[in-house]
Amino acid sequence: MFPSMCIYAEKYLEDKDIAKDIVQELFMKLWNLFEDFDSEISIRAFLYRSIRNATINHLEHLKVENKYNKRKLAEVQNEQNFLSEVIEKETHRMIYQAINELPEKRKQIILLSIKGKTNPEIAKELDVSINTIKTQKAEAYKQLRKSLENIYSLVSHLIIG
Repeated sequence: MFPSMCIYAEKYLEDKDIAKDIVQELFMKLWNLFEDFDSEISIRAFLYRSIRNATINHLEHLKVENKYNKRKLAEVQNEQNFLSEVIEKETHRMIYQAINELPEKRKQIILLSIKGKTNPEIAKELDVSINTIKTQKAEAYKQLRKSLENIYSLVSHLIIG
């Protein structure tokens, strides 16, 4: 009877190993209750009904596990989004802090550049030559690189943990 019971359980579960485990457990249960049965027909009925109930219980358990796993996955994704947001905001804060430490003219040039203005537009707005803008920008970037050299290690530490 074992092979036919396994086929029956596998029909619901689509997993041969789990089906065998369930049927094996039910045969152990049957062994303890064997004296309560008066015919092979009642034994078969018990086994089929028990297999059906056990497979339903197993599938319900899987449903609960999946729900739990989805909730945990959402928590992890939310935590990762939160961490990404923190890293982004902290990076922006550090960059703008470094920009604010620049001499006033360089600071203005960099802020206008961040707003998307071109060198000629910045030169016109500040009433200086384009070469002055290029020189001041280069010096500002050099100073910013030095000020922000530790930002990479901080961000790496936050990401890697």
